[in-house]
Amino acid sequence: MGELSQWFSGFALLEVAYWFGAKLYLIDPTKVDFAMWQAVLVALAFIVFDWIGIGYDQLCKSPLSR
Repeated sequence: MGELSQWFSGFALLEVAYWFGAKLYLIDPTKVDFAMWQAVLVALAFIVFDWIGIGYDQLCKSPLSR
């Protein structure tokens, strides 16, 4: 049960720190001019992409990691 509460508290902290303050922490207007909702959607897509095992785990198993 402790792991689950840690996950939820970490996810809540992510939302508060980066997503609600996306203009300050997540978006660099000199690189790309995203709206706040677009930046949050891209960040969430990266989390889901990694969570389903396609991202980091597969990269570590690929020839690129050697």
